[in-house]
Amino acid sequence: MSTVQLVLTNRVGVVHDLGAARPCTEVRKLNRELSEGRGCYASVRPVEVLAYKLPGCGQCFGSITSFEEYIRSH
Repeated sequence: MSTVQLVLTNRVGVVHDLGAARPCTEVRKLNRELSEGRGCYASVRPVEVLAYKLPGCGQCFGSITSFEEYIRSH
């Protein structure tokens, strides 16, 4: 199982998992940009996700429920 790394990839504010086993298109794009030395993202902590009420990417986390459970448990 991969380690969850919560990141924001753009100004929209959707939280993605940079370590997702099945990354969404946004994370695949970011990984490609990082390999080219030009990617940009901001790491976020679960407490920040809760404080700012940031939504999670359904594809990265499997479901919104899984995302919310992960955030609450960390």
